[in-house]
Amino acid sequence: MSGPKKEYGHLGLAGLVQRTRARSTGTEVGLYASLQAGMESDPELPWCTVCEEHNTLVCHRTLALARENAPEPEGWCEECRDHLNVLSAIDGDLEAIAAIEEP
Repeated sequence: MSGPKKEYGHLGLAGLVQRTRARSTGTEVGLYASLQAGMESDPELPWCTVCEEHNTLVCHRTLALARENAPEPEGWCEECRDHLNVLSAIDGDLEAIAAIEEP
């Protein structure tokens, strides 16, 4: 287990290590030291990535794994994945329409 060795509180939020916006989905993703943030978590998984928009989280054994997963919430947030699938379908429809309209 590789739990936090220091206190985190980015942006004044207990346990928050960092908050970023995912390029793929546009949603904010927080990376937390789960116990410091008051999240119930398995002590073996002390780091959590959280889709702030959909309140979905996944916990990890190490901070490095949490950092790896944070940029792509579609891999662990079902609503983000569904959103990307809709955007992909729309993009496919637009490409089909453009191909029909070309002379």
